[in-house]
Amino acid sequence: MKRMPISWTIGLFIITGVYFFSGMKTPVLSVIFIFFYAGKYISVKSYNNKIEKFEQQLKMSKNLIHKVNLWKSIIKNESNTEFVKYAWQQIKPEILLAPLVPMSIDHPIVQNRICYYVCSVSILKQRISNGAKYYDFKNAEPAKLYIFDNTIEWIAGGHGSISITNIIEVKTIDYKIVSVIQKSGNRSINFYSDEACVIECLLHMVRLQNNTPLKTN
Repeated sequence: MKRMPISWTIGLFIITGVYFFSGMKTPVLSVIFIFFYAGKYISVKSYNNKIEKFEQQLKMSKNLIHKVNLWKSIIKNESNTEFVKYAWQQIKPEILLAPLVPMSIDHPIVQNRICYYVCSVSILKQRISNGAKYYDFKNAEPAKLYIFDNTIEWIAGGHGSISITNIIEVKTIDYKIVSVIQKSGNRSINFYSDEACVIECLLHMVRLQNNTPLKTN
C-alpha cells in the first residue's frame, strides 16, 4: 500500500503555519498547495483502493484460467505501470504454483495430444535500422499458439513448431512480447500478446514437469 509522502505532509503544515502566523490576507499560496495536496491524497487513496480490489480478486481466483483472466484484464486496461508491475509480481508465483491441466480443445492439431494452453498471438520479426534493433509491428503475422507437453506450435500462414527441449531461454519484454530462444544458433521467435508473461510461465512449468528447468528472465 502507498502512503502519502512525508514531504507533502510537512509542506502542508509549513504552508498552513505561515498563513496563520504571518497574518497573510490573501492565502493564495496556501490554497494552491492545499489544492495540489488534495489531488495527491486522492491519487494515493485511489491507488490503494485499486490494490485492495486486485488482492481480493486474486484471492478469489481458484485456478490457472481465473488467474490468467485477471492478468489479461489488467494488461489490457491498466495504464499505471507501477500497478501493472505490482500485479504481475503477485500473479506470477500464483501461476507458477498452479497445476498444469490439459485443455479440451476441438482442433485437428490437438487431437489425441496433451495441450496445456492456446492463445492468439502475433509473430514479430526483429529488424535493424540505423544500427538499432526494433520489432516490426507493422508486418506482424497473426497466429494461434499451442503449448503441448513436448512442443510449442503455431498456425499462421503455415504450421510452425519448436521442441520444448530445444528451447534454451524465454524472455518477456514490456509484458507483451515473449521471445523464445532456441539452441540452434540462438535463433529466436517473438510473439506479441497480452498473454506473453503467461506463455513464459507455462513454458517454464512444462520444462519443470519434464525435469529440464528453463532459463527465464
